Amino acid sequence: MSAYEQASVAWHGLWGLSRKEAGSIGGAGHRREASQQLSSRPMKRERIEVSERVLIGLQRIYHDAQAKPRSEGQASALQLVHHASAQRPLVIVLPTSSGKSALFFSVAAMTHQQTVIVVVPFAALVDDIIERGQAAGLHCEEWMNERSGHELQQLIVVSADRAVDGQFLHYAKGLELEGQLAHVFFDECHVAFTDTSYRERLRELWTLRYLDCPFTGLTATLMVDLEDILKERLCIDNVEIFRRSTARKTIRYQVKDSKDDVPSDVAIKYVQQLHLGTGQRGVVYV
Repeated sequence: MSAYEQASVAWHGLWGLSRKEAGSIGGAGHRREASQQLSSRPMKRERIEVSERVLIGLQRIYHDAQAKPRSEGQASALQLVHHASAQRPLVIVLPTSSGKSALFFSVAAMTHQQTVIVVVPFAALVDDIIERGQAAGLHCEEWMNERSGHELQQLIVVSADRAVDGQFLHYAKGLELEGQLAHVFFDECHVAFTDTSYRERLRELWTLRYLDCPFTGLTATLMVDLEDILKERLCIDNVEIFRRSTARKTIRYQVKDSKDDVPSDVAIKYVQQLHLGTGQRGVVYV
C-alpha cells in the first residue's frame, strides 16, 4: 500500500494536481486512508523518522500498538534491515542489551510466505532466540538436519557449525530459488575471526554469501581496527557498517599481568585486597 501510495503521489505531482484533487482521481485518497489504518496511531517524529513497515514490525513482535524504537541507534538499524539490499551486506554494531534481536524478529514478523534465517554461534543462543521468537508470536524452528524446515517458518535458527554444512546450504539455497528466503542474519558475527582457533568450522561461514539475499551481521564486539578482518573472513568487501558507541558507563575493566607468578595466586591476592562497597561487584578472569 505504501509503495502504491508513493507512486500515486508522484504521478499526480507530475500532472500538477493538488493532494485534494489526487484524492478524487484513481482512489489515491482511499489508499492513503487504508495505509494509515495499518497503524493504530499516527507516526510520531523521532530523532530519526522510521518507516511504517518498521513500526508495524515492532508492534507485531511486542504485541503493543504503541511500540516504537527504544533509541536512535536501534531506529536507524531497523531502517537499514527493513530496507536492505541483496547487493549490499550490512554489519550493525550496537551495544549489549540495545535490542539487536528486535531487528531480525521484526523483519520476520513482516514476511509473507518467506523465511528469515538467523545464524548463531552458541547453542544457548539458539534456545533463547527460539523461545523469545515464539513469545513474539512468530513461527520458529531450529534447523537440525535434513528433516528440519519442511513447513515454511517465519524464522529458522541454525547454529554456526550446522550453517556451513552442505545439507543446510542446500536447504537455504532451495528457499532462495523459490523466492522464499527473505534475509540472513549472523548474530555475534565477530566469532568469524575471534573463535576460529578452536572452532575450525567457523572459518567456513563465508559460504553463506552464496545465498542471494540480504545479509546482516550483528555484534557488540567489533573494534574499528578489526573491520577489515571481518570483511575478509566473510567475503563482504562492499559491506555497509553501521555502528553506535558500545561503551558501557556502568562497567570498567583493567588487565593485570601475573608475570612469573601463578595467575590464580595473583587473582586471589587481588580479590582479597578489594574493598567493594554495598551493591558493587566484579568479575575476575584468570
